[in-house]
Amino acid sequence: MKQLEAAPEERIDARFEKNRQMLIERMWLGLLVLVLIAIPITTWRASESGWQNMNKAQLALGFGVVAAFFLRNRLSPKVKGAVPVALIFIGGSMGLFGWGIASTGFWWLVMVNFLVGLIFSYRTAILTYSFTALLIVIAGVGFLSGVLRPGVDLNEWAASLPAWLLFMMAATIVPSLVLMAIGAFQKTILELLDEVHSKSAQLEQLATHDQLTRLPLMHLATDRFHVMLSRAQRENKRVALFFVDLDGFKEVNDTYGHEAGDHVLTEIAGRLRQALRDEDTIARIGGDEFLVILGDLPDCASAGPVADKLLSVVPHPVQYEGHALSVSASIGIAVFPEHAQDLVNLRRAADNAMYQAKKAGKNAFKFAV
Repeated sequence: MKQLEAAPEERIDARFEKNRQMLIERMWLGLLVLVLIAIPITTWRASESGWQNMNKAQLALGFGVVAAFFLRNRLSPKVKGAVPVALIFIGGSMGLFGWGIASTGFWWLVMVNFLVGLIFSYRTAILTYSFTALLIVIAGVGFLSGVLRPGVDLNEWAASLPAWLLFMMAATIVPSLVLMAIGAFQKTILELLDEVHSKSAQLEQLATHDQLTRLPLMHLATDRFHVMLSRAQRENKRVALFFVDLDGFKEVNDTYGHEAGDHVLTEIAGRLRQALRDEDTIARIGGDEFLVILGDLPDCASAGPVADKLLSVVPHPVQYEGHALSVSASIGIAVFPEHAQDLVNLRRAADNAMYQAKKAGKNAFKFAV
């Protein structure tokens, strides 16, 4: 049996780590775009209203982001992920304490908690959220008590084009990072679910079907037999069990090798399957042995023509590397309820009938007695 891929949890971790690194890189790019736009707008705004300490701090932070962006690949993976989060957090805190609830900094702090949860861990996000809540409380107390005051007149600020440009930029770039992160992780989760479904189907196929011939194995055939048996009992019908053994298959294996034998088995299995109805079942139960289950038969004699049809398709030569390989089949038939009442005894009766067919000259079928 071909071994399934090892350590799937490692592949899953690698997928999420790839998304994490992609998100970190996008955060860096988003921050760079943000400050490259914010620096001239902030300078424009400050030249109109006068330079405030907040403007200077924002420009210092912006130039710091630019410098950190070009040095980011020198940082360790953990630090490389933590720095953009910290910069967003610092920018949000500056806005919160500079302009209070009129600033987009409040929303930056909220968004950064989502990023922390996606990039690091749920526990880290809880700690960050707790610290964010504490900052909001401190800022609220500061503005309510009068200790903190907005650095500009809010009415005048609201009528400023540069202020609105900064607001629009700040309100779109950071949330877009969160949306991209959620989308990337959602895509990964859906892909992993598809893989799980696919692997589940593969495992089910391996557990219920023969890998060489793709025919059902015995336990799946057993389930189908019991379905047919229940229906036959309700409708007073017959269920026939064929025990099929290939004649001359050992000689093919001994003369041409197991690969040739496998090729013959695959070809014969396909022929047998095509000779049956869709509702019939054929299973591989041994090296060159097959079990055929026919349901919904009106009488025992109805199984005979089906056996003749199977016998007719087997002997045609199978081509393999320039050789014409030929086998035949011996078939034993047992029918419910005439020969037995359950699968075990029907199979035993069909097996005995198959040996009688071999003794009679092979390439024939015999009913159980």
